[in-house]
Amino acid sequence: DHITGDMIDAKKQKTHLVATRGLFDNKANILELYDSIDVTGDGGLNAKLTHATIKTKEGIITSDQPSTIVMGVGRITSNQLTIRQKTKEYTFVDNVKTHMKPKDRPPAAAAEDQTAAKALPFGKPGEPVDVASNRLDVDDNSKTAVFTGKVVATQAGATLMAPEMTVTYEGA
Repeated sequence: DHITGDMIDAKKQKTHLVATRGLFDNKANILELYDSIDVTGDGGLNAKLTHATIKTKEGIITSDQPSTIVMGVGRITSNQLTIRQKTKEYTFVDNVKTHMKPKDRPPAAAAEDQTAAKALPFGKPGEPVDVASNRLDVDDNSKTAVFTGKVVATQAGATLMAPEMTVTYEGA
């Protein structure tokens, strides 16, 4: 009763798709999915979409409808989304809201964070960070996230506003 499919990248990581209904254009290799769409990836990505266009040969998933992406450290919502599965690049556009919660750290690392916090001009290590922007481009290979357009970041009562903010991260 559902449409299911898998996309596999060069490193053999899988992105699994499940949708209520859809249409496949065999000539163009384009799959249109509608209604309740779940996208899960081996790297921990979980997405909830209501409409998606999948270019099957290119490994590109796009949605022009509001979407929610959940990962181990947080959640991203936006009104438009592009997932380039083969290159592990993600673009979120229009009303982008990001909530990130740092992973729990061992007590020794937490103590180092407290010492470092005294020298930081913004926020508090270990506290969640919320970022609103017009656009977010994530390159999971280089572990960078670039927020652009009316960026507002908040953490532990501190607020940072900028036209652009680049973040580097660790992890899968």
